[in-house]
Amino acid sequence: MSYCRLACRGGLLFTCLVLGLVAGCTPDAAPEPTRTAQSTLPALALVAPSATPSVTAAPLALPSSTATATPAPAATATASPSPLPPTPTYASHVVQAEETLLGIAALYSVAVEALVEANGLADANQLQQGQELLIPPPDDASTPAFLPDFDYGYAIIGFSAGGRAIEVFSFGDGPNHVVFVGGIHGGFEWNSVLLAHEVIDYFNAYREDIPARVTIDIIPAANPDGLFRVTGSAGRFLPEWVAEPTQPGRFNDNGVDLNRNWDCEWSPSARWGGRSVDPGSAPFSEPETRAIRDYLLALSPRAVVFWHSMANLVAPASCEGQDAGSGLLATTYGEASGYPVGPFTAYEVTGDASAWAAGQGIPAIVVELETKDGSESGRNLAGVLAVLDSYSR
Repeated sequence: MSYCRLACRGGLLFTCLVLGLVAGCTPDAAPEPTRTAQSTLPALALVAPSATPSVTAAPLALPSSTATATPAPAATATASPSPLPPTPTYASHVVQAEETLLGIAALYSVAVEALVEANGLADANQLQQGQELLIPPPDDASTPAFLPDFDYGYAIIGFSAGGRAIEVFSFGDGPNHVVFVGGIHGGFEWNSVLLAHEVIDYFNAYREDIPARVTIDIIPAANPDGLFRVTGSAGRFLPEWVAEPTQPGRFNDNGVDLNRNWDCEWSPSARWGGRSVDPGSAPFSEPETRAIRDYLLALSPRAVVFWHSMANLVAPASCEGQDAGSGLLATTYGEASGYPVGPFTAYEVTGDASAWAAGQGIPAIVVELETKDGSESGRNLAGVLAVLDSYSR
């Protein structure tokens, strides 16, 4: 598939021209008649629900009958008493540092309300390290599924330090999973979250563009706490919701820079440009990094792409010299999108997510958008499709 053709056939002239400048493409003579979208990606639409229409039900028509029903004879047998239900078996959980009630509920697939009731908790947010909780048996009828089934759809894979859901959206049913992660720096890099949701919208509309042997998994906001601090939303949002300054949105509710909390060259004295940041008390001290780590280890994806901004760069990842094919992944994405390919050299980065993935044998790259306030969706979609195509063989 021509990625230029894909961008142009959606009718977005600006994106088409950008791709033309970057990759030397020209638009098709006429767009495909089945694609009438006004942009490369479907527009993000956050609309208040309309009022439910009033419906007057017709009266129920009962069949007329002159027959007289004969009452059934009274039963003479004495019914046996019903056996008592078995006493539910409760498990026990000792609260660890930084655990939340939502996270424990997800671990055992039980409702938060059930935990509160079983333990008589007056304040669900005041858990103490070492506290012992009774875990009631799961209620499959009412408890949401927190863990993904690795098929296309939606799942919550964990919760932030502030108790906000970490979501994953999946499309396709192939054995080769490719994971894209936005917003690890939360609201400070809100445009990477915006891009993730626009890519979700695209594949929700055009699932036929996913190669047969591939599944794409998208985590739009790896740091929902930081996103909420800047936009007022931990999920979908509009750019006009963004509140300046955005720097406080870089961190989770524990004040930790989540892209310094991974177990590859982790350092207790992490940096962000010219300032010190909190990398956490140890690698994976934060619930967000633990949740995404466990998800990736369970999924065993073919590649992971982390969206950031704004260095205008595709940087291959490595951990202690091991790159797991990250260089080839970076070249594939960079050539299709037009971003330069090379290492990130602005300052030293320790304990970052992409390096950890490479250390696990998973090819990984960091895609740095060129701007702070745009998703650059056309060129990034070209990069995404090129990567998916490369893992379809």
